[in-house]
Amino acid sequence: MPAKNILIVDDERDICILLGALLTKRNYNVHFALSLEEARARIPETKPGLIFLDIHLPDGSGLDFVPFIRNNYPEIKIVMMSAYDGEPEREQAKAAGVNEFVGKPLSQQKVDDVLQRMIRKRSTNNG
Repeated sequence: MPAKNILIVDDERDICILLGALLTKRNYNVHFALSLEEARARIPETKPGLIFLDIHLPDGSGLDFVPFIRNNYPEIKIVMMSAYDGEPEREQAKAAGVNEFVGKPLSQQKVDDVLQRMIRKRSTNNG
């Protein structure tokens, strides 16, 4: 099971609210950051076990933020989100070191599928 604290990093408030509501229904504690700068500050205070990270943010690329997370918080799992849901984006995200990729628009089914894959990977790695 991914850790109970989740940070959503997306500059679209509607996405944060929608995804937050989907995750809250699953009993996660949800926090938001609307930029990479805000995410940098929110990670130590919210201690997320999982970050939903948008690729395109006003102050940079989520892909470029992944090394910061990996170097400073290697235990955090990362789910990359993007409206550009093609093979090149998925390959870039995988090469950057993200754990999962989900295309927008989001749905309860997509979110549940990602969470289930994260749970399976964790139980496989621990077993």
